[in-house]
Amino acid sequence: MKSVVVVGGGVAGVWAAVAARRAGAEVVLIARAPGASALYGGGMQIAPDLPALLAGAPFHPFNRLYRDHLRLAADLDQETRAFTALLGQIGLPMVSPRGAARYADLHGIARSAQVVPVTVAAGELTRLRGREVAVAAVEGVGDYDAHSTAEALAELGIKASVAAAPMKGLPAGAALADLFGHPAPSVTTRAELIAYPPGFVKLPANGFELLAGLPSPHGWRLQKALDRILPAEGITAVAGEVRGFRSEGDILLSATVAGREYGADSFILAGGRFIGGGLIKTRLM
Repeated sequence: MKSVVVVGGGVAGVWAAVAARRAGAEVVLIARAPGASALYGGGMQIAPDLPALLAGAPFHPFNRLYRDHLRLAADLDQETRAFTALLGQIGLPMVSPRGAARYADLHGIARSAQVVPVTVAAGELTRLRGREVAVAAVEGVGDYDAHSTAEALAELGIKASVAAAPMKGLPAGAALADLFGHPAPSVTTRAELIAYPPGFVKLPANGFELLAGLPSPHGWRLQKALDRILPAEGITAVAGEVRGFRSEGDILLSATVAGREYGADSFILAGGRFIGGGLIKTRLM
């Protein structure tokens, strides 16, 4: 059986590990901490402007790996759908509409995304045209202003208003983080849809979550789902930093983590430096 070591604990690393495992390899994933994927705001982009990327970056890996760009687009679509299906199985339902769609964030700013949680999907801007949307206002939350969000949505052509969403027991000087995991408060409104700040659970049938800044509840949920994927797929997770490799000639044989070597037939470097920090780089002068 082939063996693979993956360095990096974000989406790229986890999905590379899953693909290798499903191809029959024994897989070890090494990461010091959650990947940068844990900071995403709810809208994930996967090569959003593929034609421009391929035309303007001749040395991009996509151009190196694919001569048939139509095949590349088809493969990206297939992998995206497989990835979202796995997240759904692990408890984080996602949707991936054909092509990029636009969703509003906490400030009412439109952002493009190709993969979003199911709890965000109903807020796709073209689906809001001609419908009334109430922005839930949670009193006492200092880093969220429902009135400015509604005004920004109105500038995007959405019929937006503000509706009170009373909550009890919030601490003084509450922030959006204090809303995480609480059931969505009831909102009295005649609007067809209700836009909530992210983090609530048990949204009403006509409710949806806005995208968020970084970090966000969306990112927290994604990272927890990625953590659940590894044992579910039979992947060994190692917390630590790769500080060196052993090699023979130009062939890597093992990665060193805290003095222990992890040998493999193949090594995949999947980020592993921005947040997770699984790979430590030193520069010799």
